[in-house]
Amino acid sequence: MDNIELIVCYKEDSKKRKENKNKFIEYWKDWQVTLIEDYKERAPAFNEAARNSTNKYIALADIDAIIPYEQMQPLGDVTYPYSYIVDVDENGNKRMPWGRYWRYGLMIIFDRAKFLEFGGENENFKGYGWDDLERFFRALNYGLDVMQVEGPAYHMQHDSLYHEQHVTNPYSVDNWKLMNKQRMKYELGEYYEKV
Repeated sequence: MDNIELIVCYKEDSKKRKENKNKFIEYWKDWQVTLIEDYKERAPAFNEAARNSTNKYIALADIDAIIPYEQMQPLGDVTYPYSYIVDVDENGNKRMPWGRYWRYGLMIIFDRAKFLEFGGENENFKGYGWDDLERFFRALNYGLDVMQVEGPAYHMQHDSLYHEQHVTNPYSVDNWKLMNKQRMKYELGEYYEKV
């Protein structure tokens, strides 16, 4: 689609991850893709790329995510272009360990102006983990129109250290607190503001 730019932060930390990158680039070859490889933290990298984009929509994507083209339809300020995740191993075997209606990672489409207006990615996050859920609740709290497309996202398996960082990240608890603040605000509404 001409009006969506895919923005991807990528660090090569395994052979399979490199293979995922090659598959991602090949699959999305007819789309505008900005691949960011030289970065320290993802949030500032995503924000800078969003500011530099000239497209109406941006899609923050993971390098291991493949979404059917027909699902890449912006429906609101924020669109999750899938409703469930299917893991695919190197042999093409598929399974659904994520559960139905898990929609917080892999890819998210934003109206770029709305993304910048609500503050973009939270640059207080360090390392990996909880940023996708924080973004979801913060978008709801801000009043953005959050929509979801019915259909699969295909998650290519890898032996990356990236996901292990979620467990070993020394900032994981701080990241969780940032996410939980937005979750509690969403769940408690006006009462949260008074506490």
